[in-house]
Amino acid sequence: VKINQRFEFPTELDLFPYSIHGVTPIEREGKKVCQGEDSKNPGDVRREEWLYRLKGIVVHTGQASSGHYFSYIRVGRGETWAEFNDKMIRRFDPRLIARETFGGTRKVMKNDIKTREKVPTFTDIIQNAYMLFYEKIYPSGHPALGTKGPDPALEYHPPPKHPPLLRRASGVERGSVLSLNRLPTTVREVVALDNASFALGE
Repeated sequence: VKINQRFEFPTELDLFPYSIHGVTPIEREGKKVCQGEDSKNPGDVRREEWLYRLKGIVVHTGQASSGHYFSYIRVGRGETWAEFNDKMIRRFDPRLIARETFGGTRKVMKNDIKTREKVPTFTDIIQNAYMLFYEKIYPSGHPALGTKGPDPALEYHPPPKHPPLLRRASGVERGSVLSLNRLPTTVREVVALDNASFALGE
């Protein structure tokens, strides 16, 4: 059985209250602790070190016995999101996360058997989040962030013109694509040839 009840989740997650440094003194067996500061190591623990942000959502649409999975993923370190749905990759507006992944019910109009009139009723939304991924938020300049600014290899670019071999394939998606410039030239060539062979059924 698949449960489709509405489930809301935050785009930013504060795990400090659930850490050993954030629990109440009673839960810590009476040890005195200040919020964001360990009594033995004052200043060593900062609340911002427990902050995470939503990085990706695996979505399931369908019933428990059948359905389809796809993902919404934050691209790079900016606010750009993309939908990865089989061979289709396209932009996704994060403002639609609640509508597309929280589940719940929606109001629809159905025919009443007795009166033969349309009456409002509620039905389950069968598309909802299945798995969530969060990443740690690092302060600006932290070594874990590597180079400054967004990764240019992960930014959107207009889709390139398909090479002659791929033009003959049917069903080629024409939405925005992600740049593969970060891959070594030899790897890009191998991927292109393999994709062309697959598209032509060779």
